[in-house]
Amino acid sequence: VDSPLGSPACPAAMKRPAARPLRRPAGHVAKRPARRMTPAETVSTSAPIHGVMELPGGEVLRGSFRDGLPHGECEYFDPEDKTTLVGIYDCGQLNGPAVQLDETRSRLVFRGSFQKDLRVGLAEVYDDYGGCVIGEVDGAGEHSGDNIMYVFPDGLTALVGTFQEGEFQRGRYATVLHEGLATAKLTLEGVNELCMPEYVLSQIPEVHRDVSTREKLCNQPLVPDLYEELRVEVRKSRMNSEMDGLFARRSLKAGELCSWYNGLRCTHEEVDARDWRWNDATMTLDAETVLDVPAAFVPVDAFTACLGHKANHHKPNNATYDVFDHPPFE
Repeated sequence: VDSPLGSPACPAAMKRPAARPLRRPAGHVAKRPARRMTPAETVSTSAPIHGVMELPGGEVLRGSFRDGLPHGECEYFDPEDKTTLVGIYDCGQLNGPAVQLDETRSRLVFRGSFQKDLRVGLAEVYDDYGGCVIGEVDGAGEHSGDNIMYVFPDGLTALVGTFQEGEFQRGRYATVLHEGLATAKLTLEGVNELCMPEYVLSQIPEVHRDVSTREKLCNQPLVPDLYEELRVEVRKSRMNSEMDGLFARRSLKAGELCSWYNGLRCTHEEVDARDWRWNDATMTLDAETVLDVPAAFVPVDAFTACLGHKANHHKPNNATYDVFDHPPFE
């Protein structure tokens, strides 16, 4: 960010190299064990017992069992993603409220209900930054259909519209009237508090899924992002009056996402082989891909869908880049 903010750095865009992969908002909840489990000694009794069951793959079940199956409240630990799913089981199947927690057990990954091991009703699926897809799931347990919402990590900015298996397809930016995600309970009792947030639509036109390719940057280059618009703006740089700079509109918290960086998806070989003057607005996405904002889209009268490429390099820096799975841009 071009201007000093008077506080620690704020991540200014959406991409950086070698960042850890994100769980997609469309991600499924943790795997469940087979219907009939085979511990070293299977207990056969009609009365529920409490215990711990360790499965060959490293999965661990803790809670109530009957006839060798989870029955009642149980915790299921998945060693693959280090998450813990707490739910109500009925004869080995999830039936009732459930929450899935991250490795620290301090942040939600999923909150909702199951019926015969399938997600039903209103459900929330969280990404690694605290953003959340919320809405009614379909018959396959997926966020597919209309009136589904992605709430950005601030808990107040949202995209409301049509989703397919958790991926945004088209919709409108909105402002959530009452911030609730930050205070969502991590317990089964919190599932009873689930409700679709009330919101007010913004004046920004409808946006749609618009993933860049090598040849196409986007189809809506002049439609701004509401989340970004509330936080940053482009003005003449204080470092070089012939350049633009990215400035904070208001005070930003340390670690607060404030801007996005999107571009054509080029290879490293292509970018490295050309004259470096054509690489002024490039950013490494990962080991295979570089994001490139072509010169024709650098002016703000040509491209305002995102503004992260307007941030200038300056030491000491007050912003960093990270990876973010933006609903329209991906």
